[in-house]
Amino acid sequence: MSLSPADTQNILRIALLAAFADGDKHARERDSIRDIAQGLGNAEGVNLPLLYQDVMLGRVTLAQAAGDLQSTEAKQLAYEMAVCVCDADGVASPAEQGFLRELAQALKVQGEQAGEARAFEAQADQLSQSASDWGRAAQGSAGAAAGVVVPMA
Repeated sequence: MSLSPADTQNILRIALLAAFADGDKHARERDSIRDIAQGLGNAEGVNLPLLYQDVMLGRVTLAQAAGDLQSTEAKQLAYEMAVCVCDADGVASPAEQGFLRELAQALKVQGEQAGEARAFEAQADQLSQSASDWGRAAQGSAGAAAGVVVPMA
């Protein structure tokens, strides 16, 4: 699949909007956006700092970015990248889940695509939860080995 520069820019705008959906700024979300940008950023005309400014200064809305995506593939990729960003700091929060529902509506995801989108979101949430559980278990094991009790969240 070859994306147009406009589609690439709008996918990145949506990813940035996803990062701010919960009102928190997490390093893992920034890392996720950087990874997405590096994967997509080979297209001409992509200026991540400018796209960041567009989002931060309110020069672009979710409806605009989603509405400007041209192909079904670009819309699917935008949704999946937003899910990845929302789950980068753990399972998507209620605010992030609301953002993803709003994004699905803005992208006009329906029918089979809606089922695929929900399945992808559920799989990403499950992976995030598993990673989070594993991290807490590893902390507990390390603390027990050192004779330290680590409080679990």
